[in-house]
Amino acid sequence: MLHLLQAHPNSVLRHGRVGEETGDPIEFSWYPLVMLMWTFWIFATPYVLPNIFPNWLWPTVVSFVLFLWFYARAYWGDRRHVVRYAIGIAALGFFVTPYNGGAQGYIVYACAFLAFSPNLKLGVTLIAIVLALYSIESVWLHTPVIYIISSIMVSIAVATMNFLFRRNQQKAANLKLSHDEVRRLATMAERERIGRDLHDLLGHTLSLVALKSELAGKLLERDLAGARREVKEVERVARDALSQVRRAVTGIRAAMLAAETASARLLLESSGVGFHHSAIE
Repeated sequence: MLHLLQAHPNSVLRHGRVGEETGDPIEFSWYPLVMLMWTFWIFATPYVLPNIFPNWLWPTVVSFVLFLWFYARAYWGDRRHVVRYAIGIAALGFFVTPYNGGAQGYIVYACAFLAFSPNLKLGVTLIAIVLALYSIESVWLHTPVIYIISSIMVSIAVATMNFLFRRNQQKAANLKLSHDEVRRLATMAERERIGRDLHDLLGHTLSLVALKSELAGKLLERDLAGARREVKEVERVARDALSQVRRAVTGIRAAMLAAETASARLLLESSGVGFHHSAIE
């Protein structure tokens, strides 16, 4: 229960849905289904204590069907509406608790989802209200104090874990955005450098080729040997320019590889993963 809703690492960063990246398709995960195993206690409690909860079956079955709908909508639905679904789950807990003490599980699930409220203060406030109402109802039903305290502690623990999970994922998202921005700026700077290098490299060469080609054209009628020399000179200059362009492209590729390697090292080390590499000449 302490890791409820943590199937999708990016679930708390979502603009639209709790279970998908903005613009990306929803990726199915078994984790939300696995987390439903904690609902076992909702059915186990009255089964173990049949004398205390003799009329538990139908209220529990009906509420569980509604819970599954709220659960699915809260997990995969629009994140802006997660609070209303969490409140719905909490309402099921309040309604079913007189018939089934295991309905405290609904309260835990509600607090877990409220931790993902778009408004952090609102989420904390609603968790406090839900736990206060649950405490009042439990006291009114003469529930043993130890059960009330344990339910409140579990709910607070789950909510706290999800608050921390949410904060860590937001930090990870901000770090990724900063890395993407650095990479974008580096790419722009590299493109500008490439443009300057190519201009410096080819500008003079192409001007020289144009002048010598024009000169060779004028010499064709009166100095065929001189025209041939100029054509050969144009060929030499063109081949030299081609060789320089190839060297420049090779250098650009090496620089891009170095930049990608540095970016990978930064990303891995920020996640606590050591990274070492060596270049082979």
